[in-house]
Amino acid sequence: MKTYYNFLLLLVLSSFSVVSQTTTRPSEDFIERLYVSANFGIINYDYGFNLLKNGNTANSISNTSTFAGRFAVGTHLKKGWDVQLSVMRPAEWVQYENVNGNTYNKSVWTNIWGISARKNLLVFHRFRVFLEAGVSNVMRNGFELNGEEIIKDVQYIYPIFGVGIYYPIGKKIDAVISTTYSPEKSKDNQPATFFISGGITFNVGEQSEEVLRKKKESPYYFPRDLFQVGYVSDEFGFDINKQFSSGLSTSIPVFWLGDVFVKQGIIATYQYDLFHTYKNFSLSAGINYAHYETQKGDQFSAISIYPLIKWWFLRTNPIDVYFNYSLIGPAYISSSRLDGIDTGEEATFQDYLGIGFLFGKNRRYNLDFRIAHYSNGNIFGDNPGVAIPLSINLGYALY
Repeated sequence: MKTYYNFLLLLVLSSFSVVSQTTTRPSEDFIERLYVSANFGIINYDYGFNLLKNGNTANSISNTSTFAGRFAVGTHLKKGWDVQLSVMRPAEWVQYENVNGNTYNKSVWTNIWGISARKNLLVFHRFRVFLEAGVSNVMRNGFELNGEEIIKDVQYIYPIFGVGIYYPIGKKIDAVISTTYSPEKSKDNQPATFFISGGITFNVGEQSEEVLRKKKESPYYFPRDLFQVGYVSDEFGFDINKQFSSGLSTSIPVFWLGDVFVKQGIIATYQYDLFHTYKNFSLSAGINYAHYETQKGDQFSAISIYPLIKWWFLRTNPIDVYFNYSLIGPAYISSSRLDGIDTGEEATFQDYLGIGFLFGKNRRYNLDFRIAHYSNGNIFGDNPGVAIPLSINLGYALY
């Protein structure tokens, strides 16, 4: 049953996040209907002492109301309907303080991933209201003390609702005020979650005839198809991973590390250009297969489909250089227990970032360096993550 659930979850997320990856060439109409939103505000879940099991106590509970964010990517459908994938999480976890009279402060964290539909209604002038309903994966991670479960982990599929009002402040940007509600589940002592926020929505929107003409006449190279093979090795250590996550005095926290460290591996990758601007930006869909060996000798395979953003920041006669970043690419790994650590479930996500080069006659050749990471985004209770060290990838481009 667990394996079936993992496959189902992976299928749903894969179908939504990369719905445009089909065997036929996707039209730019799909890209034009995409939107992304970022909302920030106050989240409240009234965690209480009743969650503590078997007479355990705490002196106080903090952070039941705290700053939080909700991020979504979606597509505009017909007749005022949207569908979106979202994640909602706080900046700080709830803290149970002085557990059992000791100095132990223990955290309880909750993440809510949702797939929902929205109906948009024009109410006045340019003001629009949306009504939202869908399903969500609610994950609460409790804690243990001295081997005893104090607050249990729970995970379940439950409804999610929302309502909001937005107003266009630019050709492609809307200002939004909204509230999101996840109902109480008394069976698991899980309180209701309320999130009141403000933010912005960026709509890709239709491209003008002038933009389309300029793109068609662009002298810059954007590979339509890119095939890559790569080798992963920890010979250079994990300082590059740490530089962009944590662990160094100079760390910039824009990525993640993990508790399982890969020693070596091989990767085969295919990327397809979905959308690009005149010169500096492109959006691709990718699929890759990899086989890894961990530092303690465990082996596992992984397959992922993913969205990929490239920023082409240097264009010269002999070479083009880009920075790429991929987030929440739905993935399946062949084993979730690695180096004695339970990483959650086989259904997970792949993230990576790196730098690449396009060179040669007609820009046919590609060299790409990147680091990667697998984790489930706290959809499941265990989520220590898998750190993939630097990989070197060689590619061939078609146009």
